[in-house]
Amino acid sequence: RGETVPVAAGQRMRPSLAGPLPKLRTPNGQPALSAAPGACKWRLVALEVTHLSPLPVDEQYGLVALGEGDASAPPSDVVLDRLYVHGATADANVRRGVALNGARQAVVDSWIADVHSRGTDSQAIAGWGGAGPYLIRDNYLEAAGENIMFGGSDPGVDGLVPSDITVTGNHFFKSLSWK
Repeated sequence: RGETVPVAAGQRMRPSLAGPLPKLRTPNGQPALSAAPGACKWRLVALEVTHLSPLPVDEQYGLVALGEGDASAPPSDVVLDRLYVHGATADANVRRGVALNGARQAVVDSWIADVHSRGTDSQAIAGWGGAGPYLIRDNYLEAAGENIMFGGSDPGVDGLVPSDITVTGNHFFKSLSWK
């Protein structure tokens, strides 16, 4: 539509800039954004990803899912650039902001926040079923459990170990209200 991105390339997205962003909202526990097996060469720029408010289910399992960790053709060459991914309300159970389960995936200059769930771990970014490499650069990452986690679940492919993971320039935060 000819609109410009509200934050320049190389600069981190902020919630205050989300007004004009296209919005993807899931109405249930499924991702608002997911990549099919074999999806490749996508760069998603300047999107807001969240859930409906109030959340009509007890648990939102993940707002963005780049692969499920069990496909023989994982998504590859996918970059999330300047996204605002967040839980929509303080009382919603959001288990994961972004799941990275593929090859050559990146999250850059994004803001992932309000990821918390009562009674279970939560992660801003997690991966368990992809080979990598992964780049996590210059993001704001806010989760009650692990801000970034790789592993923790058996991959669907025997012998698969996520590797070549670069984490640089990120800001990690945990709200005291989640304690």
